Amino acid sequence: MIVMDYHAILLQLGITPNYKGYHQMLTALEIVEANPEALTMVTKWLYPAVAKRHQTNWKQVERNLRIAVRTAWGTNRDFLQKLSPLPRPHEGHLQQRQGHHRPVY
Repeated sequence: MIVMDYHAILLQLGITPNYKGYHQMLTALEIVEANPEALTMVTKWLYPAVAKRHQTNWKQVERNLRIAVRTAWGTNRDFLQKLSPLPRPHEGHLQQRQGHHRPVY
């Protein structure tokens, strides 16, 4: 079992405890770590579960997590992409189409 220090990761991504999304993200990660199927029903199950623990509604959780992710994307995009299990696009790979060069992702 891989144990991750979620606090350190969030801080490295620029998500600090002054964001509401910081604490809600930690709760969401805890829930998903215990029950990975929660990711299949994010708005119907995960957000409401987080909201209940933080005495708010699921829409606020969604908003706060979106802000946290936007912060991470703007602060340390390379590190965020390294954490992702999805393959990274090949930057600089060009495809010629109708005389134009465009990146292929």
